[in-house]
Amino acid sequence: MAEQKDQIFNLAFLYEFTEGDKTLMLHFINKFLDNYPKEADAVEKALVLKDRKAVYLAVHSWRPQFEFVGMQDAASQLLEIEHGARDEMSFEQMHLIFQQVQDQLKQLPEAKEWIL
Repeated sequence: MAEQKDQIFNLAFLYEFTEGDKTLMLHFINKFLDNYPKEADAVEKALVLKDRKAVYLAVHSWRPQFEFVGMQDAASQLLEIEHGARDEMSFEQMHLIFQQVQDQLKQLPEAKEWIL
C-alpha cells in the first residue's frame, strides 16, 4: 500500500485490522465518511452553545473513529479539544482547533480513492 507524503490519513491500522481485506476496509471508510457530518454537527452545536460537557462527550466519542481510519493529526486535535473542554480552554480556542479538523475532513477523497 503506497503512502503519499501529503496524505492526511494512514491506513496501516485499518489494513492490519481487516487483514488486508479491501472490501472490508472500504466498508469502514465509507461508514466513517457517512457518519462524520452528523458527528461534526454535534461538536459544532456544543461549541456554539458553550456546553463543555456536550463538547467533551461529542469529541470523546468521535475521536476513536479518526484513529481507526488513520487520521492521527485530527485525532490529536480532537484530544486537545477533549482536554480543553475539561480544563477550561476558551471556546474560541476549541473552535479554532475544531476548524482545523474540519479543514482536514474537507480534503478527504472518496472512499475508493483511499485504497490505491
